[in-house]
Amino acid sequence: MSSLYPHFVKPYNDESFDGYLCRAAADLGYSSPGWLLTEIGIKDSRNCSDEDISGFAQHYGLDQTQLLRMYHYGSVTGARWRGNFFRFKEHYVCPQCMKDAVYLRQSWCHVLCTACSYHGVQLVPLNNYGANLGLGTNLSLFMFFESSLGESPVSSMAASVGQIELAKMLADANKAAEVFSLITVDGKLPEDFSNFLMLLSELKSGRTYNKNKNIGFDQAIQVASDITELLFDFENAFDKDVIDRIGSANARVSGGFIPALGGWYKRLHRDFTSAPYDRIRDRVSRKLIAHAEAPLNRKMKQIGSALLEEKKSLTGSEAARMLNSSLDKIVAMVKSGELKGRIVETSANEFCMVSRLEVDRLRQESQEFLDGNQVMELLGIPKRLKDRLVDCEILVPVSNESRSKFSRGKFKRESVLQLIENLESYYRPKRFLSGSTLCSISRRRLNKSISEDIYTAIFFGEIQCVHIDQSKQGMDRYIFDDADIDSIVDRSGRKVEMSVADMLGLFGYKHAEVKGWINGGLLNARSESHGEHARYYISLPEFNEFKSRHIILSKAARDMGKLPAHLANSLRARGLLTEIELPEGDGRRGFLIDVQKLLLYALAH
Repeated sequence: MSSLYPHFVKPYNDESFDGYLCRAAADLGYSSPGWLLTEIGIKDSRNCSDEDISGFAQHYGLDQTQLLRMYHYGSVTGARWRGNFFRFKEHYVCPQCMKDAVYLRQSWCHVLCTACSYHGVQLVPLNNYGANLGLGTNLSLFMFFESSLGESPVSSMAASVGQIELAKMLADANKAAEVFSLITVDGKLPEDFSNFLMLLSELKSGRTYNKNKNIGFDQAIQVASDITELLFDFENAFDKDVIDRIGSANARVSGGFIPALGGWYKRLHRDFTSAPYDRIRDRVSRKLIAHAEAPLNRKMKQIGSALLEEKKSLTGSEAARMLNSSLDKIVAMVKSGELKGRIVETSANEFCMVSRLEVDRLRQESQEFLDGNQVMELLGIPKRLKDRLVDCEILVPVSNESRSKFSRGKFKRESVLQLIENLESYYRPKRFLSGSTLCSISRRRLNKSISEDIYTAIFFGEIQCVHIDQSKQGMDRYIFDDADIDSIVDRSGRKVEMSVADMLGLFGYKHAEVKGWINGGLLNARSESHGEHARYYISLPEFNEFKSRHIILSKAARDMGKLPAHLANSLRARGLLTEIELPEGDGRRGFLIDVQKLLLYALAH
């Protein structure tokens, strides 16, 4: 069916729907655009269905697709018909655009559009034209005077860079999507993009946005000013604004950290939970983790547990756990300035916050030191050998003053590992008849002096490793020629030692006897401390010297077929008996006959 209005005025591609109705009504001589709708049974232009718009287009011979797009303001970024960001009552126009063509542009209908991106001037109220032409506020008739409107001397003001750039994006969704690609899905911005712009303004300024209150022209100008940097470099500018907010919250010495951030943070996690904003929320969480000096914990559902492991500041309790210390010590060190951090006081609590970098540094420092067990594990040696190396000053503990405040070990890891490197560097393979490891050397009955000579010779390269057993770990891998070790023993002129246990096994002596001889100064011995007890070692020369000077009473009595008591009484009377103090109950065990006195007595009688 052909249209009854073949010459019906055609719309511009970027023309607003209500502006077009006014212009079309004026062209037909109607006093109000409402007559165009009433004619086809539409009561309200603001509550039309798509079927209504299609019927309107068909009735007046218009392109349905174009008209539907106009009705939904499809050329405007982030504006929807009847939405919070649509100008219903007061319209703003560009005076220079109106001189070129007198019609309302769609982008001017967005409440955040305050400038003409083409001419670089600030929009002016359409009421200005009405006042100049004597129309008052009856703007529905302005198109009757379109020739006058084009010539009307309405002054214009230069717009700011932010106003112009925002106007460009509101008129071109593709351009906006390029800048705000972080929140696009399949190259498209979310429908609540305009609301997101207000969130960005709130982030920058700290002013709370009330979505139930109309946005005035002056407020829109302020929004453009707030988000100017974001319009040119969104990601970097956004990060900067977030970090600035975090810094301001950090500066608060009391009160809650999250409230101190501002209302934007709560709105972000309340109103922007859809998929397009996932990366934005994650970005904010990462900035909080990196810069917040607040007790962020797993109760904050907005921040994943994985991110919490990366946070910049730790609570005193967290720092204590990481440093194997106590909360009291951490708090005391922060208060004294020994540990970088701060005390945050609220109305109800006191929080101790510590720099994670500081904690990581101290933990790393403490891990550079090993305790005795760790040294033995790293080197693969028993405690006896570890103690020998300490005695020889080959394994040197570090003083308390030179160690980390939180180090439990006293051996520097680097120095311990250097011992292995030394053995590796001294490796010179050669043929040998028999060999020993450091562990097997430590089990030999050598006195302290000869042990020192052997270990010093090994770790300073005089005795070199002749074979490396790849099947073993630690120092037990390194084999040394027994001939080289024996040369140290021979050179020193010292012999192998016996322990008290050795003497008991070899000669059948009793432990109390040997201890009595040692304590009485009759048998020279070297002592080694083992915890609360001491172990004694006797060299063969010292033992031979002891045997040459004394005869054991019990053995002499047995050889003579006499009772030890009768023989003891006889020798005591002649002054030939050397008595020792023994534990109660050991009787005359361990009594000695002085050989020199016995010979003198025999010669005299």
